[in-house]
Amino acid sequence: MVKKLCHIILLLGMAALVHAQQDTTAPMQVQQGITVEVQAWANVRLATLHSGWDLGRNGAVLSVGVDKPLKKGFRGMLTGEVGAAGIGNYLAWKAGVSIPFQLGSSRWAFTPGLSLLQGMTLARPDLIYMWGFDQANAIDFKLKNSSGPGFVLGFRLYGFPGYREYSKVNSFVDLRLGVRYTF
Repeated sequence: MVKKLCHIILLLGMAALVHAQQDTTAPMQVQQGITVEVQAWANVRLATLHSGWDLGRNGAVLSVGVDKPLKKGFRGMLTGEVGAAGIGNYLAWKAGVSIPFQLGSSRWAFTPGLSLLQGMTLARPDLIYMWGFDQANAIDFKLKNSSGPGFVLGFRLYGFPGYREYSKVNSFVDLRLGVRYTF
């Protein structure tokens, strides 16, 4: 799993280099359109709702999403993700809001956000419903063409209600650590 995550990070880095070379002469500006974001992160399980603290690795995710400006500096997000967490592989989408803050006159930006997660695990013989709540903090470095790499640190609470038939451990609190690239 770690090897796959390293490959994903390498691909994100190569995509970043190609995209950054497209337009380096334009002045840096605030993004006013739709933004596409690619993220890869690892989940570190902090606890389960049934048994309390339970540190350990809890999967990884590849996520692709879009966001669009809303009123008063907020941005609406819609993201699809495929990953592994807790009980197995899953497909999910999340919707939420974020608000970017420019850090002084530098190219660094801090973006906290909140999202709701809905999805399903790829379990046999039936799919199992998945829900979640996500709080993420991103730190991005904006290149001259307003794209750029960044880091993600956040918390996620999610559960699999249908998995109660198989195990008492069906809800997790994870620490998310990852990288992202915003186009």
